[in-house]
Amino acid sequence: MKIEKKINVILIGYGYWGPNLARNINNSDNFNLIGICDINKKNLLKAKKKYPKIKIYKDYKKAIKKEKIELVAIASPTSTHYKIAKFSLNNNKNILVEKPITLKLKDLNSLYKISEKVKKNIFVDYPFLFSGATELIKKIITTKKFGNPYSVEFIREQAPIKSDSSVFWDLGIHDISILYHIFKENFIIQDKFKYFNFNKKIFDTANIFLKSVKKNIHINIKNAWVAPTKIRVIKIRFKNIMIVCDENEPIHKVIIYKKFSNNHWDYKRELPKVDLGEPISKLLNYIFKVIRKKGDNNLISKKFNLKVTKLMEKVEK
Repeated sequence: MKIEKKINVILIGYGYWGPNLARNINNSDNFNLIGICDINKKNLLKAKKKYPKIKIYKDYKKAIKKEKIELVAIASPTSTHYKIAKFSLNNNKNILVEKPITLKLKDLNSLYKISEKVKKNIFVDYPFLFSGATELIKKIITTKKFGNPYSVEFIREQAPIKSDSSVFWDLGIHDISILYHIFKENFIIQDKFKYFNFNKKIFDTANIFLKSVKKNIHINIKNAWVAPTKIRVIKIRFKNIMIVCDENEPIHKVIIYKKFSNNHWDYKRELPKVDLGEPISKLLNYIFKVIRKKGDNNLISKKFNLKVTKLMEKVEK
């Protein structure tokens, strides 16, 4: 059996999300974490202490040009994603970018134009697409096990306040990516409420109402950075069934409630088996197969990323 060559990786950004990517890359049998870049000296010292064998850089351009790598993983501030992604592609590297990859649809189109020219892949880190809970829900929806749902509610609260993008770009993009992944159809905006509590230019709380075009499913997305507890919940309602997904639960991430009487509060619970494998690890396996020509990039494809970014941009306006 042929052993595939490992993929050498440079990670750019070791702040909030970077350590999660670094840990998974370092633990993978398919990747070598060659180096970490960050303009913050404290972050670099933390990275070097955790991974003594890696090289550390303040200048990402120097790292990309100097090291023999195939993949650049980008977990820097959102406003820097586009320029770093563009530089990486122009230097013939595959890229994995923390969501959102860009804040403008035109910038994303520009990146795809370069990637197609240099024949390199663009991957976006939508971790919940690789979650066992999402996979189970997608199977239930696709097979119409309980028919078609009439509403979906997303609640995401608590995350670091950002200064370069809204709470919707930060948290809501998870919900939009999950919607497109599960339902494979288009959505229109019915209403949107944005609250600017800390910054007059960037909203920190949002309530977005969408509707699916074909199946008339009503969607409510609630996002807030400031909250006493971390909430990552999805509620999907069918005629006599409700599915509750809580990604914070360690084992029973999905609970199926089945109505057993005419009273709308009488339900019995089912606890289906959920794959508890780490989503980022699954994402990396997916990336490895695509780069090594063992699979297609159909899950986080150009079409998918453009649809997600287009709807995100519409909500932001």
